[in-house]
Amino acid sequence: MEYALSNDSISIKVSTAGGSFTSIEAGGREYLWQGDPAVWSGQAPICFPICGGLRDNSAMTFAGHHVKLARHGFARKQEWKLLSQSENELAMCLASEDNAALLSDYPYPFKLVARYTLEDAAVRVSYEVTNEGTEDMPFFIGGHPGFRCPLDEARPIRTTSCVLRKTEAAELCARRPLDWLD
Repeated sequence: MEYALSNDSISIKVSTAGGSFTSIEAGGREYLWQGDPAVWSGQAPICFPICGGLRDNSAMTFAGHHVKLARHGFARKQEWKLLSQSENELAMCLASEDNAALLSDYPYPFKLVARYTLEDAAVRVSYEVTNEGTEDMPFFIGGHPGFRCPLDEARPIRTTSCVLRKTEAAELCARRPLDWLD
């Protein structure tokens, strides 16, 4: 099921299938990749409890638990629940208590909430991970949005790359985030 939020500047859609964006639209333009299985079937998956992959999709934790996780984890392939919706925020939830089968490959009870909040012409995404068990719970989490490029066929995209030194990274993080909708 899809849920939508919008204001005068931006609108989004979020699906219970994976708990993630299916649309980010502003100024009459779709900014999110709309998917092509021949290239990449994803749009904006949430990677949890791992980002990346494990050798042979399995590992042993320091506590001696065997985990079996496919690349980027399982959250992106699960059915999430709508936790709450207001005028400017959607909250989606994935919890092991709702799907005990997840504990067979990742033996750590958890609750994961993804919040999507509209703030003027911006969308703020936050993730809340709760360890519902008694042991330390190893995990990674990450958003993996795919943006539509080029936005305008008549305007080619220019890309650049750079390498940041440790001191530059801290300075860069302190600056105001880029407004990619302009």
